[in-house]
Amino acid sequence: MLYNWNMRKFLILFLILLLSPLAAEKENITLATVNWLPFFGEELPKQGFLSTLCREAFRRAGYELEIRFIPWIRALEMAKYGYYDGVMGVYYSDERTRYYHYTDPIYKIQEVFVVRKDFPFEYSELEDLMGMSVGIIKGYSYEPELRAMGLQLEATMDDTRNLRQLFYSRIDIVIIEQNRLLYLLNKDEKLQPFRGKYTILDIPFKTFDLYCTISRTRDDGAEIVDKFNKALREMRADGAYEEIERRFRFSFAPD
Repeated sequence: MLYNWNMRKFLILFLILLLSPLAAEKENITLATVNWLPFFGEELPKQGFLSTLCREAFRRAGYELEIRFIPWIRALEMAKYGYYDGVMGVYYSDERTRYYHYTDPIYKIQEVFVVRKDFPFEYSELEDLMGMSVGIIKGYSYEPELRAMGLQLEATMDDTRNLRQLFYSRIDIVIIEQNRLLYLLNKDEKLQPFRGKYTILDIPFKTFDLYCTISRTRDDGAEIVDKFNKALREMRADGAYEEIERRFRFSFAPD
């Protein structure tokens, strides 16, 4: 009799543990992105600031985040058709909403204009760039807008290449995220000779929000985004967001 009672208690405890949230396996979410230091990248601690933020938000939402670092256009295309669940670190565009559910904004960044110090140029509006060669990254959300204006764009897949072309006078101006510019000039050996030989124009190009997206090929895409947004709000409220930002703050400026 005692044996049967102990066995019954064991079975009840086992069922409680089995059905508890702690016992439930988290579903994997795989997001594609590009190495975009200092914000996220394979070689950064914890894969960088934004990776850490997103991983914690997904964890709270009940998902295990895996990040695949691949070329940017390939990331967008493969996630669009469901080879990955979505993309991390995306700018907003109306065109992309046809293929992705967007999360709430995760972080705000600023794209700036960079010229050589020996290149006198006063900027007030985009029309001032007419007749100049402008270095951008291929596939960024603002490329169609600039092409529609008739600007002479030199689109590459690599910020370092754009900056080297700028310093060798092969292009006139580069659009780049400001913290990324400072990081590359400080860390990339190919750019060391050019430190101190550039000017960031006073008027920035644009301020952008960074998002995660979930492919619309997933039937539960909207639900995933809702859970992520709820977790992100909780992180801002309980201080977890600020703590992660504090830990990575010193990665954003040159030594």
